[in-house]
Amino acid sequence: MAIAPLANLSTEPEGARAGEVLREAIYYEMVRHRDDFTVELQDIAETDQILRKHNLSDGEAARLPGGDLCRFLGVDVVMKGSVFKYLNRNALEQAAEKAIFDTVITGSEIKANLAIYDATDGELIWQQDFEQKGERSSSVDELRKNVAWSVSRSFPYRKKKLGVFREVTGF
Repeated sequence: MAIAPLANLSTEPEGARAGEVLREAIYYEMVRHRDDFTVELQDIAETDQILRKHNLSDGEAARLPGGDLCRFLGVDVVMKGSVFKYLNRNALEQAAEKAIFDTVITGSEIKANLAIYDATDGELIWQQDFEQKGERSSSVDELRKNVAWSVSRSFPYRKKKLGVFREVTGF
């Protein structure tokens, strides 16, 4: 399984960096739990090397249909997604809003979606949306932790345990 770069569909250029951080966090959390999964993970450096070799940007790769991207990367399944919204408001912007409107919206907000596709027929196997709002200093970091943990726990290719000593593979 490969984890493709996340497309930045937000209006902010920083959304691309947020997507990189999420992708890396998901990859490293899954590597940490790799013995719990029935699929092998392609190193993200290898995925990126294949994409760059064929002059594909992160956005171009993200727009490829899931099955095509699987075949292009030489994997059975691929996780891909997008950052839809990314706001990172600094303290000055928040103070100005408080002074003018007597209200403050949280410092940061990010919305992203992830999906897993099968190479055989391009079928959508799994999909999840993520949203995090919070203080400027912690939102992306907290989202990174929350998304990585959630993905590793809801991953459809987890080994299913039947009792203490027996296990079977799922999917």
